[in-house]
Amino acid sequence: MSDRFLTISDAEKFTGKSRSTLRRFIDSIVKADNSPDRSLLLPTIAEVLALREQSQPFSWRINEELLRRQFVKLDDATTPDVGQGSGAVAGSDSSRLVTVLEKSIAMLERELSEKNNQIAAMNERMRESNILMKDLHQRLALPAAKSSEGQIVDERRPPSAGNSKTSSASREGSSIETQPRKSRFGWLFGE
Repeated sequence: MSDRFLTISDAEKFTGKSRSTLRRFIDSIVKADNSPDRSLLLPTIAEVLALREQSQPFSWRINEELLRRQFVKLDDATTPDVGQGSGAVAGSDSSRLVTVLEKSIAMLERELSEKNNQIAAMNERMRESNILMKDLHQRLALPAAKSSEGQIVDERRPPSAGNSKTSSASREGSSIETQPRKSRFGWLFGE
């Protein structure tokens, strides 16, 4: 068992725990009447009473073995000495930093997955909208004009000589009168 006692500041560096955690730990030992760990704290009970009577401040010192048993994990067997400065804290801080970063990455991956799902759903809605718009355009499209003979006439092209029915009718000299062409909106303009 080690006889080395550390101040709260040194214990903070040694364990990587905060001051408030170490103070709560000390208070739990001091307040327990028959705690076996009380002998691992300095000042002793008699010294504390004497210092309080004199209104003298004092600082707690904790046995290194108690700190190891309570706060340092077994797999941390190569714990750096307090004399090395903030090396112990840096190792502890880096492991905490890695943990925080891993949690952050996991959260960002969940958000990215959710956004990908939202984009896929939006693309599907746009596809459905395009299909509906195409159907609407087809329903609203004007039908092709029909001639008096029941043929579909494309009004954009002049009648060609290759059209078999019109060319044969003109050759025979048939008496089919051609009606003047009506405009689509003739009713509107009074034609």
